[in-house]
Amino acid sequence: MDQSRNPAAWALGLNEPLLFAGVLAAAEGALFLVTRTSAGPLWAWVAAHAVLVAMGAAWIALKRRDLADLSPYVLILLATAIAGPVGVALAAGAVVLQARERPNVQLLAAWYERIALAGDIDPVTNLCNTVAMGRGVITSTVPPPEFERVMTVGSLEDRQTALGLIARRFSPSYASALRLALVSPEPVIRVQAAAVAVKVRAELKVTLHEALQRARNQNLSALAAANLVQELQAMSRSGLLEETDRIASKAAIEYVLVTATSARSGGAAVEGLLEGASQTALENELVRQGRFDEFRAARTRATTALRAAEAPGNA
Repeated sequence: MDQSRNPAAWALGLNEPLLFAGVLAAAEGALFLVTRTSAGPLWAWVAAHAVLVAMGAAWIALKRRDLADLSPYVLILLATAIAGPVGVALAAGAVVLQARERPNVQLLAAWYERIALAGDIDPVTNLCNTVAMGRGVITSTVPPPEFERVMTVGSLEDRQTALGLIARRFSPSYASALRLALVSPEPVIRVQAAAVAVKVRAELKVTLHEALQRARNQNLSALAAANLVQELQAMSRSGLLEETDRIASKAAIEYVLVTATSARSGGAAVEGLLEGASQTALENELVRQGRFDEFRAARTRATTALRAAEAPGNA
């Protein structure tokens, strides 16, 4: 039963700590009187006081499984160890005052429920909160300018902000803006751009190695192969790779294209329809490398797949 609503239970729960405090108070008082009347040495009183506190601690340790709440006993014992009989009296008063407080059960239950549901937010509310906190783009306003334009005609503060965004989450498409910042007439922009270039160069090297590992997979889907080609092309054109990494990137592009466009591979690129951007990336790379037969075959397959997808029976 809730002790906050039952006075009898409240009194019963308070009796045991007060009885413990009374025993300690009586023992401390007797010890004080004996010390004062016999005029014994101070160290004897300190030793007896320490023994009394140790006995109280031993009793709490023995009864810890039977006691519902150890905090009032520990509080009384600590106060006794610090201030003797005076500490016992102060601690007992604090225990009484604390026990008289009646917690608002309904308020606590509502608060616990609110905490439990703090992470259960629907997507619309989450998006609104993200926009309100400045972490998302407000689509009703004018879109932000491109980084290249900011580096060309933006203010010093805007260019510094753009460099901070580039450093926080770099993409190979930001390389042109970073190159403009490296040749900026403002010395402070050039210095900050150089620091950003050092940071993103290391990140780009790690990203490239991960992409090269994915390129070794011969079972890439058509979309995955096309996206990987685009990713490798962007990193290769960024101007932030070393010569050996650029060579490895071009070799990986060649390998992915051979795997994805070869009729002998039986991959999805031969049988299905890629998304527009992915299909264009593969066709452009085939043309750039002079692989016109494979380009025509890929275009034929894409056209056939598109017509089949737009057929009335597949609508």
